Parts: sequence; structure tokens; C-alpha cells
Amino acid sequence: MSTEKLEDIAIDCFVIGWVEFCGVLFAFLPAVEAWSKKTPFKEYKLDAWIGGTCLVLLAITVVIQLILGHILKKRGSVYKYPGVALLKDVFCFALQKGEWGAADIVEDHLTREDIQNSPLLHHFSRKINLRATVVAVVMTPVFLLSLLGVIVAYARNSSAGINLFSRSTAETAGIGGKLFITIICIGLCFLYVAALVRIKVKIGNLRADIVKSGIPLQDLDQEFLSSQCIGHDIWVGEKHIFMSGGSQAYMFLVDDIFEIEQGDIRGNHIPYCMLTVTSITGEQTNLISFDSHMKEKLETAINRKKNS
Repeated sequence: MSTEKLEDIAIDCFVIGWVEFCGVLFAFLPAVEAWSKKTPFKEYKLDAWIGGTCLVLLAITVVIQLILGHILKKRGSVYKYPGVALLKDVFCFALQKGEWGAADIVEDHLTREDIQNSPLLHHFSRKINLRATVVAVVMTPVFLLSLLGVIVAYARNSSAGINLFSRSTAETAGIGGKLFITIICIGLCFLYVAALVRIKVKIGNLRADIVKSGIPLQDLDQEFLSSQCIGHDIWVGEKHIFMSGGSQAYMFLVDDIFEIEQGDIRGNHIPYCMLTVTSITGEQTNLISFDSHMKEKLETAINRKKNS
């Protein structure tokens, strides 16, 4: 069987394994709890059968995954253990680490005073990512509500924080409910931290781009001051484009731009566009906007600077 086919099977096993794991959490564990309390078997018979089946299937899936991982490792595949790789990518993307976030740390010997005195670096270092700020504000009460549910479930053994529509304050929280609210709380906490990380626009990539260019910062400051802003914090200079996309700021040499794309996306029935700038070195930034003419404005400004 080809390596590509084995990789597809390994990824499918990972997804199936998560479904089976959820079945163990929400069916088998409550059945075990009922058994420990000597509850009549007929009252948790369905949970026992569903949860037991999920547990057996999960064990088989894990064994298959380990065998496939061993085979793929021998073949030198990058998808040896797709579950681990996927979780690592999600973690790095959410917290803006590695290839998803800041570039390699560079030694530019710039002090805080140097950054403050640089029109280019000072402008982007004080920028705030509005989308991430809005998400963080909305997420705050939602996360705190789930955290309160966890505290009430474990401290008072009450399901008041789990079943918000229950009128009974004396209803106890079972192990399934506790696990449910705990998983929800952990997920919301992860999303909340990811939003907080993105609030402040970082200039690590911009500083790395400046070092790679070999151009004195004073010259780039002058170019930035004479550049044209076309909106959304995109500045087109004589030779460079300065912009912040998401939580990172970048500098692109106009002659090194490989591609400028703009796609129309529809989210929650609200049309918006994503502008993507890619350099020949592979560096890329995305910018979301309601303006459907951002690509046209950027290309027009670049051509105008080239012809001037």
C-alpha cells in the first residue's frame, strides 16, 4: 500500500478515535459511576453497552494508529503520528508560535528608546488588533461563566452551572456532567488565551525583515514617512510595503512580492474579503477586510510608485 494511502488512513483513525473517546467519556464513565453506586443494571444498560463498545473500538483504533505510525516512521513520512502533529499545529497557530507566528529572533541591538524614536517601528509597536480585542471582550463573560460552572460542579456537587435551564438547585452533578463542563471550560480557556495573545500587534517579524534587508533603519524610516497609506494599515513606499496583518507586522520588498491574492469569503452571511501577500521567500500575511478593492488599490499604489 502506498505511503499516501497509509497517511490518509492514519488521519481517519485519529478523527474516529476522538469520536470514540467522546463516547467513553459520556457513556462508559457514567455507567461505571452508576455501577459503583450499585444502581440496578437496567437503569444504565444502554450507557454500558454504548460506552463499552466505544472503549473496545478506541483500543483497536489506538493499536492500528500505533502500527501505522511505526510503518510511516520507517518510510520517513512527516505524518508519522498525525494526531500529535495536528495538536502541535493547533497549539502553535493559536498561541502564534513557530512558523505560525513570529520569525526567528534576530539580534538588531535596538533598545526601547530606539523603537520609540523610529517612526516605522513605533507606529506598528503601538497598534492593536481590533478583531482580537473584540473576540477577547466577548469571550470574557463566556469563559467566566463556564469556569463558574466547573467550580460549582466540583465544590458543591451541583449541576446548577452545567444545566443553566434547570430550576432545581438540589440536582447533583454526575461524572458525565462534570467532564462535559470541564472540557468546555478548557476549550474556552484555550480560545480566550489565543485571543489575548493576538491583541497586541508584534513587530518581531518586521524587525527580522529589516535585518534581512540590510538597509539602515533611518533610511526605512524616511521611506515610511513618505509612503502612501491605502487603508487597513498598509503603507506603500518607494521600494517596500509596510503592513500589519493580524497580530504581526511585516515589511515586503516590492520586487520580491511573488503574488497578491484576494478572495471573497462569506461568514455568517456577511461578505468579506481576505487579502494575501506572498513573497518569493515564502513569507506571507493575510488581512481581512470588507473592502473588495484592496488588491486593486495595492497594485495601483505599487505601479504608481514604480513609475514615479
